[in-house]
Amino acid sequence: MKDIIKNALILCVITLIAAFMLSFVNSITSEVIIKQEIAKQEGAFKQILSNADSFDVVELDEENSFGVTNAYVGLKGTEEVGYLYNITGSGYGGEIKIIIGINVDSTIAGISILSHTETANVGSKIVEDDFTSQFKDKQATEFEVVKTATSEPNEIQAISGATVSSKAVTVAINNAIEYYNEVVGGLD
Repeated sequence: MKDIIKNALILCVITLIAAFMLSFVNSITSEVIIKQEIAKQEGAFKQILSNADSFDVVELDEENSFGVTNAYVGLKGTEEVGYLYNITGSGYGGEIKIIIGINVDSTIAGISILSHTETANVGSKIVEDDFTSQFKDKQATEFEVVKTATSEPNEIQAISGATVSSKAVTVAINNAIEYYNEVVGGLD
């Protein structure tokens, strides 16, 4: 009986030390991780709306956010050149964090996948230019995922074997476009 209590106490001490060490490492690295995420987002902003020289936060319409988590206006000097929206989709492997840019003429400036947990070499292809470039320069209207070659301007060709991931991104993009049309008054 004494051995069981002794071993249990040793195990508790080891567990407390491990928990403290994990907590310490987390406190050191969390700030670095946040800075890297901000830098990645700012890089995506500049890539999507390359003609903008600054980005201002836009207050969200909470009642009609359509899943948009953050909104920004891209400015060149004082002139608005486009809008950026952070939105999250639900893919096969979990959350897909996306930025979509929409020009003031209601065309898609581009999209960037910030993070995802999709299957490697299948759903993870959502980050590749072959998929993301399908949205660029198209009118900000509702998109539809198709499994065959596209024949209409609003069609997006699904990634082979990753239809769920393709649809998740497209649904999220459609939600951001709906928010844009509702709030900014783009194409209806």
